[in-house]
Amino acid sequence: MKELIGRITEESRHRHEVKQDAPSANDANVSTTEYRPAESGEPPADVTLTLSTDYFRSVVQVMADAAEAMQHAHDVGYIHRDLKPSNLMVDASGQCFVIDFGLAGYLAGGEVIDGPEDIGPEAGKLTDGYKLGTLNYMAPEQINGHAEARSDVWGLGATLYELCTLRQAFGGESPEEVQEKIVGAEPRPPRELVANIPADLAAVCDKALQKDPGDRYQTPGELAADLRCFLAGRPTTARPPPLWEVAWMWAKRRPAVATLTAVTSVVMLAVGLLTLAYLVRERAFADEMAHKERQERLHVQRAMSKSTVDVAHQFWVTLSLGRRQGAADVEKLEEQALEQTIQSLEQLGELAADDPDTLAERGQAYLLLGLIRARTGDLDRALADATRCSRLCYRPRRLMAMLGRSWPTPAVRGRRS
Repeated sequence: MKELIGRITEESRHRHEVKQDAPSANDANVSTTEYRPAESGEPPADVTLTLSTDYFRSVVQVMADAAEAMQHAHDVGYIHRDLKPSNLMVDASGQCFVIDFGLAGYLAGGEVIDGPEDIGPEAGKLTDGYKLGTLNYMAPEQINGHAEARSDVWGLGATLYELCTLRQAFGGESPEEVQEKIVGAEPRPPRELVANIPADLAAVCDKALQKDPGDRYQTPGELAADLRCFLAGRPTTARPPPLWEVAWMWAKRRPAVATLTAVTSVVMLAVGLLTLAYLVRERAFADEMAHKERQERLHVQRAMSKSTVDVAHQFWVTLSLGRRQGAADVEKLEEQALEQTIQSLEQLGELAADDPDTLAERGQAYLLLGLIRARTGDLDRALADATRCSRLCYRPRRLMAMLGRSWPTPAVRGRRS
């Protein structure tokens, strides 16, 4: 704060001004205008500064007080029209006062009326083109002789810019050069002059210095509100922050709640990750057990297939020999074993359907099943068994010969029955 008080005091004491004679209210297109050339104490234009955080906060505190004071002045009907660093007074406690209302105007019905020496409701309306103020801090519309309430927002913005960057927003070697810059050029971005100026503060400066009054803060109170938000660590209207920055500002304002929220979030995240890991592990275990069960089932199927085929083959041999030798017990043997053998062969064909290693046994099962059914006179089902056998890479020519049919060569090769 001492640094800021010294800056404002030095600026007020050593400023260079060119002052013209004060005109009467009847003189048209005549200015009561001061011009401030750049001070020799300003840093060179190509030097980027680094200022302390405390300094920025002191500047914002002073300018928030000034903006609130001007809002009060506007509320009672007056505009200042000459806001600049030398018209701010800061006492030892850091309280800011706006002084020198010598060029103030009276607001009536949205228009400014008065003369430079006669302020009040009874004053006469200013002639268009009548310019009052210090040129370096005059708004574009003020230069054109149409000062309004938002011209004070510009003056506050130019002052804020200068205190934050230690350079005038619009300086020049002559009044003409300064006027051209105010009307047609933009001030240098504050971050080009001061490397560590907060982005929100730079955005507030930029919004207050918009050339179109409609793009500025519409009242000093709006400017003051944004400056107070900056001091409180809240988002400003000049620069709506991204979501992550809003969260960071909120965390700085409420560290205890933010810490509790962060810890809770971490715990919930950890629980979620542990739950996910548990579910993944359980799924992997279930898949492993299913794989083992399938392997065991296939092992049983393979053993059963070999046994079933052997039994069926033995039955077929016995049945064939019995038919040829006219054995007396053939019919009894058929009755006892035929039904069981057919059932076993059918189960083998279905149970091992998903095991590629049992193709041979399944093919043999369908072949033997077809031969047995053909021998016993079940020709339709024997033909169906022959078709299944062919799909498993077998050529059941013997079976087809028994059925009295010729058998086409299949697309894939297999063993002959």
